Amino acid sequence: MGVTSGSERGITGRAWRWALAAALVGAAAGCGARGPSDLTEYLPAQADIVVHADGRRVFKGDVFERIKKVRDASLPLRWGWDRLVKAGVDPERNVEEIVVGLTYGAETTDFGAVVRGAFVPRDVIAYFKEVAGKGGEIRTERHAGRDLHTATARKLALAVVSRRIVLVGTPAWVRLMLDRAEGKGPGVRSRPGFAALLGGAPKDQSIWGAAIVSDAARARAVKRDSVERLITGAVLGADLATGIRAQLTADCDSDAGPIELQKRLNGLVAQLRDMAEYFQPLGAEALAEGLGGGTKGKQFLVSLSVPMDKIELYLGMVAAGVKERNERRGPGAPSSAPAP
Repeated sequence: MGVTSGSERGITGRAWRWALAAALVGAAAGCGARGPSDLTEYLPAQADIVVHADGRRVFKGDVFERIKKVRDASLPLRWGWDRLVKAGVDPERNVEEIVVGLTYGAETTDFGAVVRGAFVPRDVIAYFKEVAGKGGEIRTERHAGRDLHTATARKLALAVVSRRIVLVGTPAWVRLMLDRAEGKGPGVRSRPGFAALLGGAPKDQSIWGAAIVSDAARARAVKRDSVERLITGAVLGADLATGIRAQLTADCDSDAGPIELQKRLNGLVAQLRDMAEYFQPLGAEALAEGLGGGTKGKQFLVSLSVPMDKIELYLGMVAAGVKERNERRGPGAPSSAPAP
């Protein structure tokens, strides 16, 4: 949500990458009876950020259809995707919804993903052990009456809650989520203000979420002079059906907060316009054109709209560049696909 140090960006970036990968791997574990209707109930009170994705809308939307061109042009991406499908993890067919929780601004980053789908548990557990277990061991133990599989080298864990629900994340959080599955321990909605934020998130969007800025995170933001010091919480919604349309509403602790955020957004748009000549046809200019902001009392509203034609042009250029690099490397190049 603001300017962070290089180490924090690295930690958070790795957490998001693992969260996405873990969610796709975890999506292969359930089939049968339905789990709780609200997957956020699995997340522990330590979560600072919650994001929900409707798998059926995301993977069947026009944006993802264009992204597949890049995936298919890249040999490593195509290889990895085919391997997922072979293991019974086909996000386009089997993933119904995913909820990811994440800490923010803490010394260490924890995360957890809750996935609902229709899959074969033994296949995804085998895949998890094969992929996550590289360079270390897989330790299996019982927690809250269920098997907990931990990849020691990756510090990643997986557990099947029911035939349609699987949990993946850092080991400490998977334990907490297993406890939540039994109705034990405080959940994210028990945090003051978080239930209201989640209630105000736009549930009709392909992706929606909420974030709360803890006192500790705000104190660190003050030292860095980053925008989190102005924000107490935020809600996000994004639709990917026919282009990218996203909106974020940030709650501030004073009327001055939205004004400063507007100034910072104006500065970002100006920088994007200056960079535009290097990022055609989508890139900086399209982002600058699509970004908008406004203030409403103690709230700051940001919107982003990128039409499908610009997305298609940009992804087409990316796919062509990937294909050209593959051709230069040749079919026998070591970087053309990961080692089996």
